[in-house]
Amino acid sequence: MPREKLEASRNKETGAGETRGPMFEHPCEEEPVNWLKINTRQAPVTFAMIAACLVLWIATALQSGSFYDNYYGSELAREWTLWGPDVFNGSWYQVVTSSFIHIGLGHLLVNMAMLLFIGPEVERALGSGLFAIAYATGVLGSAAAVLAMNFLVPTAGASGVLFALMILLVGVFKARGLNLTSPLTLLAANVVYSFIQPDVSLWGHLGGVFAGAVMVFAVTLRNPRARWWGTISCCALSVVAVWWALPPGAYSTL
Repeated sequence: MPREKLEASRNKETGAGETRGPMFEHPCEEEPVNWLKINTRQAPVTFAMIAACLVLWIATALQSGSFYDNYYGSELAREWTLWGPDVFNGSWYQVVTSSFIHIGLGHLLVNMAMLLFIGPEVERALGSGLFAIAYATGVLGSAAAVLAMNFLVPTAGASGVLFALMILLVGVFKARGLNLTSPLTLLAANVVYSFIQPDVSLWGHLGGVFAGAVMVFAVTLRNPRARWWGTISCCALSVVAVWWALPPGAYSTL
């Protein structure tokens, strides 16, 4: 029997054609020298998000005149930071733009290092299209929690969506049958840090955790169509959550 037919026959017998894919396969070993090249090609959304954050940090640093303390003194940073009263008065874009604004060089470096560590692994498992939807869901879910619970507190940074990605990383490990100790330890350490560190957005982080917890069941479904529709539904729910989090008078600004 020709090799192609033999493989097709095996897939049909085992159901592999329906369930196999990056989500359910163990990651292959990579040569360290090729890490950046491989991840740039296989995780373009992750690197696009990192690039966007870097570009905006440079823009705000130039406006403020400080590459270390870029936030204060930058009109762009203030305008794109999530702040409930601004959103109430029509600045809906802050729900998204705030995730790309960072307060100081340290804030940027920590978040980008975490995104570089988690993002490619999750994106390769989900695929770039599904990952983009999951990323947007994490951004919106985090913003919804801030608007609902910290309406008067200005909030910026990608940490909310990073918590969503940490939850998805746990799901990826579980789907692959890998040891969950590492991703669970990473998640637990960051949750604890959120409670003991006074100058972080606790509700932004918890909103990301909740968004990730809702999504993880959808993105790990074995049926590809179900994964897509499930994740799209989660994204739609996050939009509803933002809508629900605002006082009724905000709707008149649309």
